[in-house]
Amino acid sequence: MTAAGADVGTYGYTLAGQVRRRVALGTNGEPAETELTGYDARGRVVNEELAVATDPAQTISRSYGYGPDDRLERIAMSSNLAGENWNDQLLPLI
Repeated sequence: MTAAGADVGTYGYTLAGQVRRRVALGTNGEPAETELTGYDARGRVVNEELAVATDPAQTISRSYGYGPDDRLERIAMSSNLAGENWNDQLLPLI
């Protein structure tokens, strides 16, 4: 991805075409933000992580669980954004 002729970000894809990695570049050309997404064999999102290149690094992560009927059953999240550390699990989803 470019803006005004300069690279501002990159994308990486799975063989099936889903976005696996997104990197937004900072003003110095180093990654300012990286987002990773994982998929299961059926192409469903199973985890996501966003990392912001601050000092210290800040992250937020989400994971998803599916039932035998393919319905989303679980979402778990954790974060250390803005210096706050937390973990949470949301059950059940109906």
